[in-house]
Amino acid sequence: MLVYYATVFDSKNIHSWSGLGYYIGKMLENEGISVRYLNDLPIKYKVVHKLKKRLLKDIFNEGYSLNFNEDVAQQYAKLIEQRVPKGSIIFSPNTVILANLDRSYKKVLFTDATFERLLNFYPAYMNIKPERIQRAQEIERRALERSNLLIYTSEWASKSAVSHYHADPAKISIVPFGA
Repeated sequence: MLVYYATVFDSKNIHSWSGLGYYIGKMLENEGISVRYLNDLPIKYKVVHKLKKRLLKDIFNEGYSLNFNEDVAQQYAKLIEQRVPKGSIIFSPNTVILANLDRSYKKVLFTDATFERLLNFYPAYMNIKPERIQRAQEIERRALERSNLLIYTSEWASKSAVSHYHADPAKISIVPFGA
C-alpha cells in the first residue's frame, strides 16, 4: 500500500512538531506501508504570511495561523493534485492540506484537536477576528466532511468533531499518540 504523507512541517525532521510528525511517518513504514513524504510543498508568499502573523501578533495582539488560511488550503490542493495521482491515499495531520483536495483522493486525517479546541488555547489561536474564525471553521468543516477516515488522539477531540463540525461518527477512530 502506498500512502502520501502530507504535512505543513518537515516530517523528516525529528524536531518538528515535538517529533510526532517524524514518528508517525516511521510508524506507517514499520507497518509495511510505503510512504511518500510531501513536506516540501512550496507555498507561495509563505514569507508574506509569516510577516503578517508577526505583525498581527506584535502590533495588534491578534492571532493568525497559516494552518487555517483559505489561500494556503487552495495552494496545498493545487500542489498535491499536480504531484499525486487521483485515487491515491493522502494522510495528513493538517486539515488545511485536506480541505480543498479533489474528492477522488482517499483522505485520512490524524490529529489531536479540532480548530474549535485550539481556539483561545494556544497563542496563535487567541484574539482572532470573527471573520478569520469563520473562515477557519469552514476549512475545518470541509476537511472533516471530505475525509474518508478521521483519526483523533482522544475522545475529547473526536467529540468536538462530531458536536461542532457534525463529522460522521462512523468515520472516526481514536488512536492515542505515544508508545
